Amino acid sequence: MSRLSAASLFAGIGGFDLAAEALGVSVKLQAEIDASAQHVLRSRFPGVELVDDATSVDLRGIDVVMAGFPCQGLSAAAATPGGQGLFDPSSPSAVIWTALTRIFWAAPEYLLLENADSLSTAQYAADMQALVGLLAENGYYAHTVNLNAGCFGSMMRRARTFILARRRPWSRPSLDKRVAWICDPYAIGVNNQQGGALFCAQPSVTKKATTYTLFVTQNEVRSVTPEGVEVLFGYPVGWTEPAGKKGARYARLGNTVSTHAAKAAFELLLHGSTATSIPTADYGALEPLTVPAPGGTAGSAFGRITRTVLGTRNPNTNAIEMTYCVPVYAAWMHAHPDDVSPAMWDYLALAEQHGLVAAPRAWPRHVEVVMEQRG
Repeated sequence: MSRLSAASLFAGIGGFDLAAEALGVSVKLQAEIDASAQHVLRSRFPGVELVDDATSVDLRGIDVVMAGFPCQGLSAAAATPGGQGLFDPSSPSAVIWTALTRIFWAAPEYLLLENADSLSTAQYAADMQALVGLLAENGYYAHTVNLNAGCFGSMMRRARTFILARRRPWSRPSLDKRVAWICDPYAIGVNNQQGGALFCAQPSVTKKATTYTLFVTQNEVRSVTPEGVEVLFGYPVGWTEPAGKKGARYARLGNTVSTHAAKAAFELLLHGSTATSIPTADYGALEPLTVPAPGGTAGSAFGRITRTVLGTRNPNTNAIEMTYCVPVYAAWMHAHPDDVSPAMWDYLALAEQHGLVAAPRAWPRHVEVVMEQRG
């Protein structure tokens, strides 16, 4: 039996492509407009045709089309207030409608779409209904699933919406899964963009995060290097080096799909089921892939936390972050006074006034992490 052929639209740095090839699918075509991402694709997939425009590709003869289309109009981390969705012509996410015209013209057997999990919320119900309805009008039977990368082998909690479509009727896949493990709290993974925090390196990494994940130990704030983020997403260490400078590597990683979730989505699309949940690797393996965070990182994060608590911005901080991170930030500021701005001292004074900087009585000896994947 010949291998299925695939085309990757909005290919990014090749997360879908890696997943496809791991399952024996041959990637024949990639479309990606970002120059730094193109450098990665050319280096990592030298034999694959690469074009700029995902809306003008020739997909004839392709069996599987995958499209992780832009999320900026849907993502909670990137969208304008209220979200632009898919209907606003100015929304970056609206490009999917044009791309679909090319896909429908070629009529591949399988179609895999991916975007932020906000696409599955009530806010974008009309957008999702229109998208699935258009697929049906063009002969595709579609199922939508939200896959959490942490349930399929990643050390990262990152949920994304996948639309799985075939040209023949098929049964909705079942996805009930639960993953749990115990780990020592070497660090607390802090999502610097959205304010969330969980033990055991379970961050959610987004494009807008300046330093992505921060590790907060009892005495130090550390940030995860691009290589560490590559590990979280399931890429080989050094995968994004062709993208250039560190900022470009972070941006491309924040925009990519987890290879763990992409592989699970492909298994569902092709076979209707996924492999048994894979226990995550020891998060301690990330320790060498972190570096001391610069003072500005700790200071600005401390200010963000303080502003949240004082009610001057929307609350988006949880108890773990407040309990363990604030005292470490405060200690850092006292130890590096020359690196702290007057505004940060003002934030520290307010935090002390509100009793936020007392060190916790003890750091826990171990923590149970539970990840659930609902069908």
